Amino acid sequence: MNPASLNLQSKGIGLRGRVAVSFILLAILSSAITLTIVFLNFQQQLRDALRQRLINIATIASLQIDGDAFAAIQSPDDPEYWQIHDQNTKILLSDPDLIFVYTMRFDEEGIYFVVDAGDPNSAGFSPYGTRYFEPGPVLSENYRNLLQPIGEEDIYSDEYGSFLSAYAPIRDSAGQVTGIIGVDISANKILAGERQLLFITLGIFLATLPMIIFLGWLMGNNLAGPIRALTLAASRIAAGELNYRPVIKSAVPEIRTLNASFFSMADRQFALIQELEQRVEARTRELSATAEQVQRRVAQLQTIYEVTHSILLIQDLNRLLVSIASLISERFGFYHVGIFLLDENNEYAVLKATNSEGGARMLERGHRLKVGKEGIVGYVAERAKPRIALDVGIDAVYFDNPNLPETRSEMALPLLVQERVIGVLDIQSKETNAFQEDDFSIFNTLADQVAIAIENARLLNETRRALEEAEHIYRQFLQKGWSGILETQQLRAIRYTSQGMEKLSEFVAYPEIKQALQTGTIVAKTGKNASLAIPLIIRGETIAVLNIRLPEERLWKDEDIDVLQRIVDRAALALENARLIKSTQLSAQKERAISEISAKISASVNIRNVLQTAVEELGHALPGSQVEIQLETKK
Repeated sequence: MNPASLNLQSKGIGLRGRVAVSFILLAILSSAITLTIVFLNFQQQLRDALRQRLINIATIASLQIDGDAFAAIQSPDDPEYWQIHDQNTKILLSDPDLIFVYTMRFDEEGIYFVVDAGDPNSAGFSPYGTRYFEPGPVLSENYRNLLQPIGEEDIYSDEYGSFLSAYAPIRDSAGQVTGIIGVDISANKILAGERQLLFITLGIFLATLPMIIFLGWLMGNNLAGPIRALTLAASRIAAGELNYRPVIKSAVPEIRTLNASFFSMADRQFALIQELEQRVEARTRELSATAEQVQRRVAQLQTIYEVTHSILLIQDLNRLLVSIASLISERFGFYHVGIFLLDENNEYAVLKATNSEGGARMLERGHRLKVGKEGIVGYVAERAKPRIALDVGIDAVYFDNPNLPETRSEMALPLLVQERVIGVLDIQSKETNAFQEDDFSIFNTLADQVAIAIENARLLNETRRALEEAEHIYRQFLQKGWSGILETQQLRAIRYTSQGMEKLSEFVAYPEIKQALQTGTIVAKTGKNASLAIPLIIRGETIAVLNIRLPEERLWKDEDIDVLQRIVDRAALALENARLIKSTQLSAQKERAISEISAKISASVNIRNVLQTAVEELGHALPGSQVEIQLETKK
């Protein structure tokens, strides 16, 4: 028997008093245990929710950082340092509970800070390269292989104070981890919330204490059975069975009142717990929805970057169009992507590339849509504005295509080059409401990049064709020019040796010379009577061959051939320049002669003098020729 019981008996307290006092003590103890358990549960839930909130913030912050720019930071003077500093500072200021937002790297010596957010002159700011000597236990264990966002399990202390922290990896465009971003919330913030929860719990306890005492006094009029039942109920509720409600029968009104009051209190506590849990769940859902939206937008932008990077590497227009359709379908999951280009008269939008089987059949028959008259594509081509059909069944402009029967929603975007429509990007999905209004800005960016890539490829193709035509014309001109040198002298070839020039009526050459002329490549013959034939090439045309023959055996070295090749290249250029100068001089002589003859003819004042002057001057210009002018009238 404990001292308290002896004291009660010595004062003659009866069963009623004992039951009342015992019930009061038991009720107080039960309420204290219950509220203690509730407090501890809520304390853990609050910390778990806060830890998850920090992890979400760290995840979103890591997705906003350009991993390539972060990897390029080598000092605080780099522009990338301040770009990321400003970005992290915005994240820090966006949430009043955050105290630090920082990025880190590690080497053989451990972790060091790269970019810290906030005012560089403020307390706790870590400049670039500052070593982190006392990281939290989770970071210390995982920083060398951190692949997913994580958070510290509990509050920890380091040289900067006491915090609860979360970390996330920073990745570059190749998906490699280039660093870690951390976000901290001060332990004071956490403890303040827990103190507030403790005050609420104590308030509930103190608010219910008078009721417990009153009910205990009433319970003294009943037998111990109902008290034991209520004590058992209180114990089970304190153990966590908050919805436990036993049936206690008693004819005593006080017992029934106590029964109702006790369980009313339990109901209020249970309702309070449910309300707090619902608030925590609602807040968690809001954070999750925000995080999912941000992740979706980041994923779209990343995909657009990858698609743009891939298509800009392709220069052939036809292959570019096919690649664009395939990449957009593959990366965004759309079952049909079509690229239409306007014809020369801007009258029809003609399908040029697609990824679907139905689109392939449309390509085979030369599918085209009237601009401004047929379908969403024609609508966009005329107005140069994007359009979305969230449900093609009720869209007034939608063109029902039998080759694409599974289409439920469609988005068409104009391909603009300097505000001029060159085509339309048509995207179709099997799902209704597959597109959102805010998708316009994202996919408009993609459409602009596609239009630029198409226009660049088209201009490149036109430039190449022009260069090829110019090269072909020049080579023809080159062939005609050098052939004319021989044709004017009725020769097949001219040979120059150390003894002088030799005109040949028939082309005579060694086999290696003929091979060099035919192939345009260097032909070397070693051994006895070694020889080397090097073609003189201008604009891809071989105009002559340099042939070197030696009486003794010789192995031609690369350095010899290289020197001779350079000499031959300069000789070919000099020959072409000389021919062009000669051709220019001849043209100038012809123009001068024509001008002189025209001047003399124009100086004559009658028909006879004009005709006589023309005959004489033409005879002088063409020695040995007979010039006649005959006048004849038609009968």
